[in-house]
Amino acid sequence: GFAYIIIGVWLGLSQPLTSLLTNARSRAAEYRADRQAVIEGYGEPMIVALKKLAKDNFSNLSPSKINVVLEYSHPPLDRRIEEVEKAIKNAIKQAVAFTENGVIENITASLAEI
Repeated sequence: GFAYIIIGVWLGLSQPLTSLLTNARSRAAEYRADRQAVIEGYGEPMIVALKKLAKDNFSNLSPSKINVVLEYSHPPLDRRIEEVEKAIKNAIKQAVAFTENGVIENITASLAEI
């Protein structure tokens, strides 16, 4: 019986820490998935979808940072949109750099569709 009490107390105390770690990992995975969507050419449609999601669900676009760290398993939508926009700009810069070096000529054409 006493072991169950100890295990219960230990689980109760460790749950907030594991929750913080799990949520941080989940947010990082979302950012990676968003960058991959940009690489595959879905950056702009993703921004449109995230804005629609925010509107339809009455999302808090800019929650406090502490609230995000403690409770959110996904990044806030405004932050995701900013990161997707940065990823699009970076992809275009990389494409231009490759083109200037003469390595890849047609990558800017595919990025122009974004």
